[in-house]
Amino acid sequence: LCVKTGEIFYSENTQTDDRVDKEASSKVGALSMVVVPLKHDEDTVGVLKIVSDKTSFFSDHDICVLSIVGDIMASLMYYAARYATDELFYNATHDALTELYNRSAFYDQLFQITALSKQKTINFAVIMIDMDGLKVINDTYGHKAGDEAIKEFAARLKNVSRGVDIVARLGGDEFGIILKNITHKYEIDLVINRI
Repeated sequence: LCVKTGEIFYSENTQTDDRVDKEASSKVGALSMVVVPLKHDEDTVGVLKIVSDKTSFFSDHDICVLSIVGDIMASLMYYAARYATDELFYNATHDALTELYNRSAFYDQLFQITALSKQKTINFAVIMIDMDGLKVINDTYGHKAGDEAIKEFAARLKNVSRGVDIVARLGGDEFGIILKNITHKYEIDLVINRI
């Protein structure tokens, strides 16, 4: 009823209130209860219910506080449901330091484009790159400096590659680029020369 109407319901005595399942309330010892809709905009996404083993237990103040808590919870639930999946997917497919694709996403993309190239005539290239001098930077200036060098190297790789290409950090100082939609060999050479 609360979900259907979007209204707050207070039952001072569940055993005399026709809106309440008396048997279920009796089993759990709920003699009074407040049910607040969890609403985001105009959509009810759930309910928040508090119960007491005493009749007429809740005050108007309790109901007001519960209503505020319900509004906060509804908003959190709505945004968590809406954005959590996108954020989890991003974190699962991207390197935390460089924000490039990670090894898993790189090999997944490579598998997909390889499978696609067997069905159609699709030309692509794979470039594997090791960053030289990282050990010296780490040993001389520390790992924070090494991380900054990796981030700068990643940003430069991203800037010189084409928008359709997959640029990934495969781990440590190893990077990979999948050049998609290659029509001529010179396109590969152009990217390599820019790198």
